[in-house]
Amino acid sequence: MIHVFIDTNVFLDFYSTSTESLTELRRLADMAEGRVVKLWMPDQVKREFWKNRSEKIETILSAYEREKISGSVPVLIREDTEFQDIKNLLRDLEKRKALICKRVRQQILEEKTVADAVIRKLFEAAENLDTSGNVFDRAFQRAARHTPPGKNEDIGDRINWLILLENLPKPCDLHVVSLDEDFEAFKDSETISPYLAYEWRAKNGGSVALWKRISKFLSKVTFTTRPAAPAPTAATSVEVPAVDVQPPTVEAIIQDLDGSTEQVEVDPSVFTVAVNAELELAISNLAASSSFAATHRILAGFPKLDSINHSQANHLADAILTNDQVFCIAEDSDVAAFIAKVVQYCGPYLPSEILDALKALISPPPADSSS
Repeated sequence: MIHVFIDTNVFLDFYSTSTESLTELRRLADMAEGRVVKLWMPDQVKREFWKNRSEKIETILSAYEREKISGSVPVLIREDTEFQDIKNLLRDLEKRKALICKRVRQQILEEKTVADAVIRKLFEAAENLDTSGNVFDRAFQRAARHTPPGKNEDIGDRINWLILLENLPKPCDLHVVSLDEDFEAFKDSETISPYLAYEWRAKNGGSVALWKRISKFLSKVTFTTRPAAPAPTAATSVEVPAVDVQPPTVEAIIQDLDGSTEQVEVDPSVFTVAVNAELELAISNLAASSSFAATHRILAGFPKLDSINHSQANHLADAILTNDQVFCIAEDSDVAAFIAKVVQYCGPYLPSEILDALKALISPPPADSSS
């Protein structure tokens, strides 16, 4: 089992202009639900998250709202005869931007942003750790001695560390994901503090690794599949009648060079794997789309969604809602039609907050009462 602790700053970073995709966070939540990893969540992390969420979002959103799409325009450009057309387009874009910000602010108040849904899912999949009791006193003592982790007199990281030391199985290897320097050996390094490595080894018997990004952790660590469920005990066993179910076959007709034919039984899983691979590639391409033109091109050749699974549905929704080269042109006919199909085929797999966000992209914006 792989044991993971995620610092509060990592969750808050998903509300900013983070290069991380919510797909990575959702993937980690799926792995925690599937018992591929054990995610440990001291309740101190949740307290810090909900305490700082509003301030973090307000800082990011206010800065974005203050930015003008047009920026500064040279005089030579302003004097061009067609510049008025650009001004009209920019004015329309500013109105659309204002409507989006207004809608997002409402989602923030209701805690229904896409990030909220993914983070809440991860919180639910984690193993909660109670931080009540004398851990606060011990954290204050560490702070007074300037013992890591943590800055100066801050005790949040120290509380989390003490609780992890007390509650994790012994021995075990712990992966810490944190953006700041509180756990680092030195600034801007991805090496755990030697003191913390020694303390963990002495008290737990395992090792500690530090990661700056969830994506890097997921790409570098080798994961095993979900362990088999334990055999039922005599008290809980249920007798299930044996049923002989033969897998369906698909007849493929192969024509010989001389014109003869023969029937061959082909395992349908061969076709399923091929379809899934094609769909995974298309979703990845859409998530990485770097221009409006690329988005239109990708959607034009997008595979059918009738065989999409739970994981793919969530990854696809995330690609639409987090890539501005997709959601900014949601009103274009082909993009709107595609999102409508996503709502239809992926809806049963999606959290209600994410499904509502998709529907909002293709719904007419409310009339502006100030005009």
